[in-house]
Amino acid sequence: MTPIFWMPDVLKGNRMILADVNIVYQMIQSVRDPILGKALSSYTITYLSVFTFLITLLAIVIYQKFHKRIVFWI
Repeated sequence: MTPIFWMPDVLKGNRMILADVNIVYQMIQSVRDPILGKALSSYTITYLSVFTFLITLLAIVIYQKFHKRIVFWI
């Protein structure tokens, strides 16, 4: 079960590490914190930026390799 269901204050010990490295948790934090009136932490911003950059690079590599097999329906 993913630790996104609990507030970070409730998690103790190693469980907080699970929340910190969980990409879904970080995405939810990026939406939840501004709604609660909190500023986004630099860790969340950095983590999501790096993740987005890496996923974009992966998508570009996969697209370059398989772009001739992609069927565009117009």
